Amino acid sequence: KHGHHDHHGDLSKTIYELISENKHTKRFAALVDEHEDIKELLQDTKTNRTLFIPTDRAFERIPDHDKDKKPPAEVIRAILAYHIAPGRYCSRRLHFSHTIPTELESSSLGSHPQRLRISSSLVFGSRINFFTKFIIKDIPAKNGLIHAVDFILIPPPPSYKIIQLLPNTFSTLSLGLETTGLGDDLDELTFEGGTFFAPTNRAFTRLGPRANAFLFSDHGKKYLKALIKYSIVANDTLYSDAYYKRKEDDGDEGVKSMDNWHVDLSSLLDDKPISVDIRSWKGWVSIVANGYTHVAVQDVLARDGVLQIVNSVLFPPRRDGHHGWLETEDREWEIDEIVERLEPYVE
Repeated sequence: KHGHHDHHGDLSKTIYELISENKHTKRFAALVDEHEDIKELLQDTKTNRTLFIPTDRAFERIPDHDKDKKPPAEVIRAILAYHIAPGRYCSRRLHFSHTIPTELESSSLGSHPQRLRISSSLVFGSRINFFTKFIIKDIPAKNGLIHAVDFILIPPPPSYKIIQLLPNTFSTLSLGLETTGLGDDLDELTFEGGTFFAPTNRAFTRLGPRANAFLFSDHGKKYLKALIKYSIVANDTLYSDAYYKRKEDDGDEGVKSMDNWHVDLSSLLDDKPISVDIRSWKGWVSIVANGYTHVAVQDVLARDGVLQIVNSVLFPPRRDGHHGWLETEDREWEIDEIVERLEPYVE
């Protein structure tokens, strides 16, 4: 309110000092006091940082039966680090960002930082990770900025868990992972990040009823497994505005030209490539796989990578005489076409 200085910031004080003194952020500040390394980050004046701080009211959203069950110290530390971004992200910079790094490094991402997803629209305003809204923006401090938010930011679950938690979107894919045993196979492997071009229920519906009946039959199971494996990239995590590359690969990181970016990713299907083109213009970003499949929902963050959600199932490309790679049409598929396309890759 006019004349009330709690939210105006103070360029003579650090982020830690401001949140410790503010009556609306006592609970978050108390958790910071229990973790000396997090406290040092917010006191450090050599580097700017941005803190997305949940207010005390955000803590009241925790269910009553959970309030007395304090998580382990390492879990709390991870949550605190996930609220801090290296650098100074003002509201204008956030408006043109799609993802931003945090101070939480994850072994599941090859020790790269976990990221926050930023979305902005005229209707819903700016949000973090789809749901968290800003209460107050751009509170200046000596060593960065503070944004107050209405929810506690929780590091994302693994990709497979996200698919299970969204049956309205991924029930067919979830059934495919279970039917083929690929879900269990992925759990047994150790990845350092990854990109999953996750097909929605709508994507499978577009294949047609006969194609789906075949793929989910005993005879078609091996073709379904090949199809899903082609949608998964291991150890390369490609966001709309960042690329965490596999450590052992010293090759080039794709081709960038102004606001365009091209990269070829190796899928789990015999390293068969997925060709990805990213185009950006004034904050708007388009991601297209194999020249024809547009990513419908970008940058669904996961503990072990990112989901790029598609409404068309990706098929591995084929050679056709002198015409190069053929594009897959958005149409119903015949069973013999599926067999012909995937036969070289089935186990």
